[in-house]
Amino acid sequence: MGEKYVLMVVPSDFPQGDAGAVRDFSFAEIYKMLGYRTILIGKGKTDREGRYKQVQYYSVYRPADTKKEKLFRYVKTIYEYKRLIEKVMEDHGPPSVIHMNALPGLTADRLISIAVKYHISILHDSTEWYSPSEFPHGVFDKAYILRNRFNTKVIRKPIRVIGISEYLTTYYQRRGLMAVRIPAIMDVMSAGQSVSAQSDDIIRFIYAGSPGKKDYINEIVKGFIYAGKIRKKFELHMLGIDSVKLKEITSLEKIPEYIITYGRVPRTEVEKVMQEMDFSVLLRPENERYAKAGFPTKVAEAMAHGVAMVCNLSSDLDKYLSDGKNSIIVKECDYQLLGQALLRISDMRRDEIEQVKHNARVTAEQYFDYRKWTSEVRKCLLTERKE
Repeated sequence: MGEKYVLMVVPSDFPQGDAGAVRDFSFAEIYKMLGYRTILIGKGKTDREGRYKQVQYYSVYRPADTKKEKLFRYVKTIYEYKRLIEKVMEDHGPPSVIHMNALPGLTADRLISIAVKYHISILHDSTEWYSPSEFPHGVFDKAYILRNRFNTKVIRKPIRVIGISEYLTTYYQRRGLMAVRIPAIMDVMSAGQSVSAQSDDIIRFIYAGSPGKKDYINEIVKGFIYAGKIRKKFELHMLGIDSVKLKEITSLEKIPEYIITYGRVPRTEVEKVMQEMDFSVLLRPENERYAKAGFPTKVAEAMAHGVAMVCNLSSDLDKYLSDGKNSIIVKECDYQLLGQALLRISDMRRDEIEQVKHNARVTAEQYFDYRKWTSEVRKCLLTERKE
């Protein structure tokens, strides 16, 4: 009792299950640098509670197999968040800071009331805003409606906002909320760097992600087929997608031998494969709201490993990527333009590729390492409350 701590209430698969968990742990490390310990309530799928590198964590996650279980899971999740928040406060007293991400509205309301009651700072880490195109029912989809309401109504004073993109940060500033921008962050200094097999002539690419609607997987594969008809120097390693799903997405009867699918794999496997790659490829429609509001974590993760990006410029990527220096930029989200970019790469000498990769790692150290953003979090905590 009495020790300064940050209560993080988040929806990530903490401690190591997804990209959100990487970001959450980075914030926990920042809070440690600022003199706080962290207690986290998340949706970890492995343990109901535990400790990960000094972060005590609890999980509200419960599996739901049947339609009936899934129907009631949302309500059970709200109850579990409430129960665990009360447990933490009973055991440790009121927190010094509350840090949250996208949550059920009732849970967010409860955290706001605690912040007001105890006169403590409450921060919201805003990382995405859906587009109707991502859902089967568009603007009428429940998930879309809930997130839209969360961003426009639930997030309100006295909350201060950490926006992952300029789009989100500007939106909340215009609503009169204190907001700072912090892009995708992680422990870059601990990330193992790519070591290419320079004994052969193959240039290796990786796509790591789930086959949702965010990324243009069909365009990526078509781009490699387009380039592959001219040059036979490429391998595309696709993690998170199996061959059956890839055939469904692309309508291909046979997947070219230079496109290797892995299916779903743990993050540790992604990191292992990443260290054998030269480039990471990503195409994402820059005009969709989800692309403007979010920030592709896979860009920061690839560059942290010394793997350069081949991508178009969505979100805030133009702030960090320079064509030919630390990345190869595709002008538009188009398979032929991607194919042309791949042919550009195939004309590069190995030492030129290694220089681009080195520059990518340097950029990650400058902008995506969590240690670089401590002052922005401090600014959120020290800004005088006027609410």
